[in-house]
Amino acid sequence: MSQGPETLKNVIEEITKLVREGYSLTSIMKEVTEAINKDVGLSKVIFNEIKDSMVKISPGNVPVGLFTQCSLIPSYYLTGKNPSIDWGDITMHLLGKMIHSLAVAEVKSRFGNRCIEGVEVMYTYNSWTMRGKPDLDCGKYYLEFKTIMGRVTKTRLLHDLIQAGFYSAAGNKNTYVLYMILTDGILRNIVPIEVIPEVGYPVIYAFKLWVKAVEGGDIGALIAKTTSCKVCRFRDICIMRTRNPHEVILPGRELLDDYLNYVKHEVSKAGVKVIG
Repeated sequence: MSQGPETLKNVIEEITKLVREGYSLTSIMKEVTEAINKDVGLSKVIFNEIKDSMVKISPGNVPVGLFTQCSLIPSYYLTGKNPSIDWGDITMHLLGKMIHSLAVAEVKSRFGNRCIEGVEVMYTYNSWTMRGKPDLDCGKYYLEFKTIMGRVTKTRLLHDLIQAGFYSAAGNKNTYVLYMILTDGILRNIVPIEVIPEVGYPVIYAFKLWVKAVEGGDIGALIAKTTSCKVCRFRDICIMRTRNPHEVILPGRELLDDYLNYVKHEVSKAGVKVIG
């Protein structure tokens, strides 16, 4: 893959300063879990925070993060169904927020106004808008932080890849995924992955098909699945649970496969085992 701009190299160098030996995230997770178990009020606050963060799907709002998992997920939201949530989800939610806050705050403090947080990227088709927010907009490129442990599934990497690809395609500039590698609860390494706009074209194509299906009254007509059904929060009510989901054959699949191999190779070098 091609080299990123010189400024990206500087960003990577600065972010890697977050990697501190002995900075244990395992202990944080343990404290959070114990606090949730002891304090009913705290658990309700956290539960409600996650519940409130679940966006309502409408013609003006289809989050790319949900769509790239499986297009049935936004379809279920359209029919008023809600996903199941367990305390493991909540603990990981809090852990992810802590890590993101560390990384984003560090970059913003070191680069000032060069990187802006929370800029929305959108693509509209037939009055339906798919949208998402890369973690940082740094002018000529986006930055997206992802946390992975010592093991990660191939489908998870593909999901991250095409989500970042959507940002690149809709925003017409490269996105750089910064994988924050955790080993034994410690932030050990940061792996940068360059994602060009062409990677996002398949998900835009799938989104157009989905809109046509929904407007035709059939929310189950398209199931562009990229992540494992085993971890889907709608798995208990999924209409496809008794049969194999139909995966749309997307254009540009060879490019996605090449990129996925690239991502797998890079994270493997950092000590992450890719499974599935």
